Amino acid sequence: MKELNKKTNYILNNNNEEMKNILKQLIFDSCLRIRNFLLKKINLFKNQKTNSQILKQNLLKFKFYNFFLKKFNLNFYNEVRFYF
Repeated sequence: MKELNKKTNYILNNNNEEMKNILKQLIFDSCLRIRNFLLKKINLFKNQKTNSQILKQNLLKFKFYNFFLKKFNLNFYNEVRFYF
C-alpha cells in the first residue's frame, strides 16, 4: 500500500493531465471490483450452514482492500462497511 500511495501521489501531483485521467479511471475500476468482491464475501455470512468464525478469518486476509477503498473511494468504503 505504501508503494502504491507513493506512485499515485507522484502521478497526481504531476502536471500531466492525461496520466491523471487514466489513473483516476484505473482507481475507480479497481475500487468497483474490490467493492464487488468484498460484498460477495460478506454475502457468504447469510448462509446458515457456514462457520462464521472461519469466514471472518478469511475476510481479515483482505483487509488491505478495505484500506484501499477508504483512501480512494469513501462512498464504496461506507457501503461495504454498512453492509457488513
